[in-house]
Amino acid sequence: MRHLGRKRMVCALVAALCLMGAASAHADDLSLANGDRFTGRLLGVAQGCCEFEVPYGSPLRIPWSDVACLRTGAAFFVELASGERLFGAIEGDDAGALCVASGRLGSVTVRLDEIASIRAQAPVRAEVAGMAKVAQIPEVAEVDLREIRGRGTTPSEKTPPTQISDPPPDKVGEKPEESPKTFLRESAVLLGPGQIELDLSMTYLRSQAPLLRPFDDGAGGLILAVVEDRRRELTFSPAVRVGLFDRAEGEISVPVRWSQLERILQPNVDSDTRDEAGIGDVGARFKYLLRAEDGWPDLIGSVSVTAPTGDDPYGVDEVGLGSGHWIVGGGLTAIRSFDPISVFGGVQYGHLFERRYSGSEIEPGEQVTYFMGMAFAVNRSITLSTEFSGSVVTETEVDGENVPGSFQEPMSIRMGMTHQLGRDSFWEPSIRFGLNDDAADTILGLAWVKRF
Repeated sequence: MRHLGRKRMVCALVAALCLMGAASAHADDLSLANGDRFTGRLLGVAQGCCEFEVPYGSPLRIPWSDVACLRTGAAFFVELASGERLFGAIEGDDAGALCVASGRLGSVTVRLDEIASIRAQAPVRAEVAGMAKVAQIPEVAEVDLREIRGRGTTPSEKTPPTQISDPPPDKVGEKPEESPKTFLRESAVLLGPGQIELDLSMTYLRSQAPLLRPFDDGAGGLILAVVEDRRRELTFSPAVRVGLFDRAEGEISVPVRWSQLERILQPNVDSDTRDEAGIGDVGARFKYLLRAEDGWPDLIGSVSVTAPTGDDPYGVDEVGLGSGHWIVGGGLTAIRSFDPISVFGGVQYGHLFERRYSGSEIEPGEQVTYFMGMAFAVNRSITLSTEFSGSVVTETEVDGENVPGSFQEPMSIRMGMTHQLGRDSFWEPSIRFGLNDDAADTILGLAWVKRF
């Protein structure tokens, strides 16, 4: 009987060890700078903290700066501080760098200090919980796994697992800390709390399209008519964006504009060319990440207000540096990434408040803008993007009467290249073509972006 009991105990111990071996076959390895080594399951990295689940106790929360090497058996999304994203299994080289085996880009090596966040493609807590259950078989309950994992370089240097008492406000791995969509900086939330982004953009516009212009009726009244005007504009648009709090971002822009307009003073009679320079309409925008990408697209909501600080376009002698109206608006943007491709789309609404001019009540039409496009990450520093956008502008009313021909549907397509110059700086040339008569013919753009 005693012999039989020993045999059963040996069999149980062998089975338990086999189960533990099978569970750890697909485990991840984490090595710290002090020599400690842990085997378990990587849950994610965000906000400077690595969350790592082991077969014993609660998950470890380890400062990312203490990590020396990391290897994973499963594929993860690796997001860099530069805004780029990689997807693949992770291999460490014990030299402060990781090698991400991307299915499209091949093997890409990045330094640990370049990584902003790492998150799983799908939840892994259930699998890790299963590993914990296997490790808790009564026959091996006496084995202290902490004496096996995390032993360090020598027994005298043994250090207990690091436990951080104050976890980050959000669960690690549930949302990206920073998004790689720099080309969508005007619509997406890219900054963390306290981060600042300076955006210096310059555009040149050339347009010859039907425009709504006021004319004197000869009796002290005002006539609005749709005529062909040729316009050239050079605009310098400095903007500052600030990460206000988690998932929220604010922006303010103050454009400075030079505009030249070849205006028809009276239809089919005479024309004149005038220039004007000054401040355009100052705008402010608030954006909030409503839903982080987790099998579904990122969803960003925004509200905006524009003040009529630029000279309005009404008046025979006015070139116009602004709309002449207060504007409030809102919008939704959706973004989905498929390494190395991102697709996006959205809709925005703008309401221009009515105003009086020369004794007449002018009520501009409502504006609905829609856009869609895609971007392709050529490599770690260059992203090519293409966007189609269109608007629907309802008819303008003057003293309650619709202005014939004021309904517009401009459509255009934009192509751009976003190039990373350094760790926190980018430049972006772009060109936009008008696709119909309501849109501007050509808009050339050049932007320089710096994050602090």
